[in-house]
Amino acid sequence: MILQVMFIPIGKDPLKKHAVNLLMQIPVCLIFSGMIDMATNLLRVSLPEEISYILSWILVVSGTVLLALAVSMSVTSNVAMVPGEYFIKIFHPLVNRTFSFVKTFFDIFLVSSAVILSLFLTGFTQIEAVREGTLFAALCTGPIVHFFIPLTAKLKPLLRK
Repeated sequence: MILQVMFIPIGKDPLKKHAVNLLMQIPVCLIFSGMIDMATNLLRVSLPEEISYILSWILVVSGTVLLALAVSMSVTSNVAMVPGEYFIKIFHPLVNRTFSFVKTFFDIFLVSSAVILSLFLTGFTQIEAVREGTLFAALCTGPIVHFFIPLTAKLKPLLRK
């Protein structure tokens, strides 16, 4: 949120216009994190302890597609977003690129930061918590969002009714 406040004055809109959206990120984060914990616990209970690599990939791909659909719906409907997505929404016009293009590079930046931090914290002996599924999600969420935005934009007239 601090980065968002830093980049808002560079754009066309005044900070006052973004105040509600900035504050709405706090309850959205709380709700979203609770939903992630709930989904994780439901999957943990419903799936066997050891799952096949293929099933793991099915879960990664379906989760990435579902996430991309949710992101494209929140961007299209212009509702409150989690801080990462709102930062991209503020930043992408400043670099004159599409939301999905900036999202891909932002996700790659976050994964790269996680790898560097993991290496630093493990004494440069191993990488923790970043594997091929994380890389897939970082590289593919943005392009899938790019695919979904025109489709979800067709639903926008329904929001006004």
